[in-house]
Amino acid sequence: MPSKLLPAFDLSNSSELKQTISQALKCYLNDGCVLLKNVFDRQFMYRLQQEFNDNYQAYFKPDDFSDALRVGDKRTMITVEVKSEFNSEYFYANPNILRMIVSLLGRNHVMGSMGAVVSLPGSGDQHVHRDHLNIYHSARFYPRKEHPLTASPPYAITVVIPLVPINEATGCTRVWPGSHLSTIRPKDVKEENSVEFVAELGDCLLMDYRLIHHGKANNSNIVRPILYNIYNSAWFRDVVNYKNQKPLVISDDEFNQVPAQHRYLFEWSRQQ
Repeated sequence: MPSKLLPAFDLSNSSELKQTISQALKCYLNDGCVLLKNVFDRQFMYRLQQEFNDNYQAYFKPDDFSDALRVGDKRTMITVEVKSEFNSEYFYANPNILRMIVSLLGRNHVMGSMGAVVSLPGSGDQHVHRDHLNIYHSARFYPRKEHPLTASPPYAITVVIPLVPINEATGCTRVWPGSHLSTIRPKDVKEENSVEFVAELGDCLLMDYRLIHHGKANNSNIVRPILYNIYNSAWFRDVVNYKNQKPLVISDDEFNQVPAQHRYLFEWSRQQ
């Protein structure tokens, strides 16, 4: 087991749920990430797992794809279509997750992307990176260098949902807490300042889009798919990571199956 693990917050105790979520929110704002335990029902996760394996097995090989992005050694980022088990409000609008998203982004947010990163057996350590340039560091937004980073709110949050247990064999994700509020470059971080997260089916990690991190090697003999739902402020669009594919795919028929109160999450993608 790794020496330093990310603290976890268990959501299974309904009597302490409000307090637990409050503590998890404080952790997120300070660290830029938080691990939540027992968010999704285990049987639901098995159905997601089966659905994913049935529909995306073509990506379980170390090739380049015209509709997917290579994000490291034997690692491919693909877009997951919003349909079948993935068109479930329990998945994209899980009440406890959405509660945190509203607290962090406000009510004017959307689902920016739904996808997965597939790491094959034998894949090496991923490069250390941020998922997106910190826009608050850009002179275009804040030309004054003395702008306080600590005052910069999140604008995009990735909810990482593993489809297999995450451990030392399958490959943990290493994160640098607090780096979302730092100007440090990914190549300059030190390993001793990082922590790792391990997870079982039903757990998920909330991670700021600016956080420095990387996936570790998959030393197991199984494919490691990690789902992600990205929620972002309605004014933000990721034009960096989706040059090969659409960030969100939902048909008219599937959109019509989304409950009216949640259609705002996907509506933007239909106007492109």
